[in-house]
Amino acid sequence: MKRILIAILLLVAIAALGGHYYYERQVEQRVDSAARLLGQMGGNLDYREVVIGLSGDIRVEDILLRVPGMPSAVSIDRASLHTGGLMGVHRLAMDAREQLLPTRLGVSFDGIRIPLSSVTQSGNLGVTDFFAAAGCGDRTAFSALDIVKMGYSEFVMDTRVDYRLVGDGELLNLTVDTLMREMNNTRVEMDFSLGAPSRHAPAVAMAMANAQLLSVVIDYQDKGYAQRVSAFCTEQTGLDREAFLAQHLSAWQDVWHQFGLTAGPTLVDGYREFLSNPDQFRVQIKPSGSLHADDLSGLSTELMLYYLPMQLSVNQGPMKRLDLSAMDEAEAQAWREARRERTVDSDSEAEQSGDTGQAQDDEGRITMEALRNAKDATVELRLANGRTLEGVVHSVGEDRLQLQRFQNGGYVIQPVDYADIVEAYLLGD
Repeated sequence: MKRILIAILLLVAIAALGGHYYYERQVEQRVDSAARLLGQMGGNLDYREVVIGLSGDIRVEDILLRVPGMPSAVSIDRASLHTGGLMGVHRLAMDAREQLLPTRLGVSFDGIRIPLSSVTQSGNLGVTDFFAAAGCGDRTAFSALDIVKMGYSEFVMDTRVDYRLVGDGELLNLTVDTLMREMNNTRVEMDFSLGAPSRHAPAVAMAMANAQLLSVVIDYQDKGYAQRVSAFCTEQTGLDREAFLAQHLSAWQDVWHQFGLTAGPTLVDGYREFLSNPDQFRVQIKPSGSLHADDLSGLSTELMLYYLPMQLSVNQGPMKRLDLSAMDEAEAQAWREARRERTVDSDSEAEQSGDTGQAQDDEGRITMEALRNAKDATVELRLANGRTLEGVVHSVGEDRLQLQRFQNGGYVIQPVDYADIVEAYLLGD
């Protein structure tokens, strides 16, 4: 009897190892196919090995990825598919064969290393960068050089996306975790009423178009980024910390205005508290009434804020209503006029310092007034965020000009606000 049991165990082990090896080869073939496809497009994908662990994780180790158009390669320590257990890989294969979505699945990328040379010329980190750079001199965003001066040599990111189907397709829970190492950690969790009749992929796809949003929770944990920004901008502006934070808070509110929004007292007070101790904040969103996915695209900003009331907690404090509101036309017009006056005052100061509407030095520097009359001229624009643009002035308007630039093998027309231009130079033909 003992020998029979041992023989059975050996057969099970052999079958498991054989299946394990089979699935690894299948994954390798698919990764190799993706590498060949990327190679045909002018890119490149290299990796060290494919591993399927006892936890059911399918891992691709040590990836080097070069995408056409990117200035340098991006390395990834590990890409993983999380199937949820030892038999998860087999269940995933069986579900795929039947065109069924697994009840739960996760995908993660650890150690995504992005050299600062791969960042766009403006070094823009996204919408939050506009807010973080507010009041830091004339910047509207941080350049790659700014980020280096803060002590970063590269961006290193870990991200994971998990979903879970509840009731065989009735509800959907989606979680996204993103860690920017030595910067911040963000977790977004969303719940949807899906109403799919089954886990069959076509049925779920059809249900997604009419999915009802139930809740959103956003958790942000600072990992040193806010402190580095504060130290950098304090040095750049020559202000002490308290004076800079006051300037930053005022400019931060102005950024909201640029998006047509006004930050109310509760939001301003909450952000002021976060600035004094940059630790953590949480935003909770629970739609008022039935709000489906396809409804969101057609909503105005004002209706969006109405149907998606938000609450804010800062540094584990009590939840309070996040009083963000849309600017009405009168408020927006008043803000635009105030911004225009600031630009005119800046031009006047430049003229009083000796500038005229013509080139004033050997390098061809011109004033904003001359730039507004420089249609069809070739110019170089130096922006507040450190970026330099060169091109032909295609057209000029009251608040901005349209610059025709040669980029990626063709010409593009790019709008540039006068308020974002620090210096302008007239170039020869």
